[in-house]
Amino acid sequence: MSIPFSDRSSALVIGCLALFLIVLCGAAADAATNPQTIAAASKAVSPAVRTASAVVAVPASTAQILQLPRGALEIVCCPLPGISIAQGLQHVGEGILAPFKLTANVLTLPYALVLGVSETAAAVPNSIIE
Repeated sequence: MSIPFSDRSSALVIGCLALFLIVLCGAAADAATNPQTIAAASKAVSPAVRTASAVVAVPASTAQILQLPRGALEIVCCPLPGISIAQGLQHVGEGILAPFKLTANVLTLPYALVLGVSETAAAVPNSIIE
């Protein structure tokens, strides 16, 4: 059973978030018990997750382009048992839309990165960074 792209991207976002929190806590080991630090770190999680999901969307939409040849192969092989023409047509449709989704994700990525980094930096007080 294969994992859909949304589950992989969710796992990658959670992994990036965990890595971000580990680095944040490692850099501020003394301040980690401070309640203000914990509140600031929890405020920084949401922009970091949005930024990570924007970064993950680019390779996920790049991989979706492979749905077009997969769908074409399924349409050709539809007389075989277990392969339906409806699935092939659905994959062809996803493959046709994938370049447009990729273009949109690539064009919005710089904005998402700048916005995410600035929001995350604004949420973290200077006492944690020093």
